[in-house]
Amino acid sequence: MRKIFTLVLACIACSTFSQTVITAKPGTGEWDNTGTWIDTKVPVDNDIVVIPNGSTVTVKGNVYRDNPIKPNLTIQIRGLLDFDPSGILDLGVNSSIQLFSETSMITSSTGSASEIIRIGGTTKYNASKTQTVIGPVYANSSTGVAPSGFSVGVLPIKLKTFTARALASKVHLEWTTAEEINNSHFEVERSTNARVWSSIQTVSAKGEPASYTYSDAAPAGGDVYYRLKSVDIDGKSEYSHVVKVARNRSLTAFVSPNPARSRVTVSLSIASAAPLQVQLVANNGQVVKEGFFAKGSSLIHLGLQGTRAGIYTLVLREGSSVFEASQLLIQ
Repeated sequence: MRKIFTLVLACIACSTFSQTVITAKPGTGEWDNTGTWIDTKVPVDNDIVVIPNGSTVTVKGNVYRDNPIKPNLTIQIRGLLDFDPSGILDLGVNSSIQLFSETSMITSSTGSASEIIRIGGTTKYNASKTQTVIGPVYANSSTGVAPSGFSVGVLPIKLKTFTARALASKVHLEWTTAEEINNSHFEVERSTNARVWSSIQTVSAKGEPASYTYSDAAPAGGDVYYRLKSVDIDGKSEYSHVVKVARNRSLTAFVSPNPARSRVTVSLSIASAAPLQVQLVANNGQVVKEGFFAKGSSLIHLGLQGTRAGIYTLVLREGSSVFEASQLLIQ
């Protein structure tokens, strides 16, 4: 009987997550000053950051320079985000920035090349190339590089939670949204190997922050994987993180770091009883990197050189049998 392996990943691999809304006070304040924010806390990983009309938040210095893992933030600007000399926001690959109207701005008083916003290591704003950005525009890991780091329009959706759990013979999916703008519908996709996906249900969007449910009455036997494809009225789409419903887990594997840059280490709690393969799979199903556990080994290093920043699925398999798959964030 084959054993089932579990990849234990950091926060991005969790099948459920929640977000805290951090709102700027009226007036002007510095990003890394707790007094700037109504909640008296500086934004941290997974927060929704709101800069309302009448508020100006100033970035001075490299705000997150001491963070080994850059925070994933959802930044919603209706007021002003201002960069002073050498102001830097270095954000995780799952971050997004939305400017909602012509009164929403990102600006710099000096136009310095040291005033930048990076998402997943890619520069989206450089004050020396574009001193002022005016909405409605957005930037995320899918938009371009400065001076074209922002795309015109609004993001279709912001997913807040997405979970899956087995209930008798069915799998029950739940998801909630923090915001929906111009969103058309969701496509629920299922896979048995985290590489080949099929759409099993279309769910109409509600057009406002909402909760959704769907029950898969015919899941495949063994482990099964799900993801959401959110589609807006213009045909633009984004994928959610992958969630998994697993059964009969035993041997544990650990992957670190996550997020990763140059390489990841996969270690097993006990030596492998058979040769195993580790694959790094892109959203389109393409295998971009792979490594192997020899029989009796318990540790491998998978180099990531030449791999684009983004969200991937890390798959552990023996031959054609998939044991486990979870998400890996590459910056």
